[in-house]
Amino acid sequence: MHLIDKIIELTQQKIPFACIHIYENNLPQLSLGMCTVITHEDIFSVIDDDNISGSLAQAARDILEENHSCQLSVYRKKELILKAFVEVFPQPQRLVILGAGHIAQPLCDLAKIMNFDIYVVDDRPDYANSQRFPQAKVIVGEFAEVLNDFSSSPHTYFVLITRGHTFDSACLKILVNKPYAYIGMVGSLRRLQGVFKLMERQGYSKSILDKIHAPIGLPLGGDSPQDIALSIMAEIVSVRNRGPLWAQNLKEEFRGLKKSQVSKKTLHWDE
Repeated sequence: MHLIDKIIELTQQKIPFACIHIYENNLPQLSLGMCTVITHEDIFSVIDDDNISGSLAQAARDILEENHSCQLSVYRKKELILKAFVEVFPQPQRLVILGAGHIAQPLCDLAKIMNFDIYVVDDRPDYANSQRFPQAKVIVGEFAEVLNDFSSSPHTYFVLITRGHTFDSACLKILVNKPYAYIGMVGSLRRLQGVFKLMERQGYSKSILDKIHAPIGLPLGGDSPQDIALSIMAEIVSVRNRGPLWAQNLKEEFRGLKKSQVSKKTLHWDE
């Protein structure tokens, strides 16, 4: 199968993959512009050298896991043998909104624009239905029961905006034991600190709780449902693009961070 056909197939099946584009090399058997496509399980390569292909694939999988495209320099016995650009095509990210109240609708609208696969969970069918959320997969059921059976990944974003902190706390206790990219919890700082102190007394470590984005969202200054939804989505996008620390620094108004250049990696490979 031609690599272009494979890329189309992977895209249609929503399988994450990376393309390795060689743009500089010192090996006679390789040509500039050669491309290798890798997934977490497979290699689709036009490179005949299995050692080189396998080494590139392993490095590219690490980059694919980090979810950011970057440059890759490959060395053999301290001698540069090639440079490549690893272009990442990640799997669609999930946004799981726990609570189908007044904030959830504008949040769904924004998440659709930002290309998330959206799930809305609530135990009230009058709120959680396809008429109110046509752009989402709607799940009606008890929050804890739904989350216990819900499959998440490091690319799943959870937003806790239920109708009460009793529900939020119950959800949080389940989510911290699952893989996730983001957990955000609505509420005042004072009330959230009370929730976290109670969870610490129940055995949850502070290091785990410190990863929760609470109060949820970046401080944009508004208080309408649309304003709150925008602040939540802004924080989620900042985490998706630049990581949790970046979002935390934004929230703490440390605005002096500079955009980094394209990240670079080095691979040392000895025969």
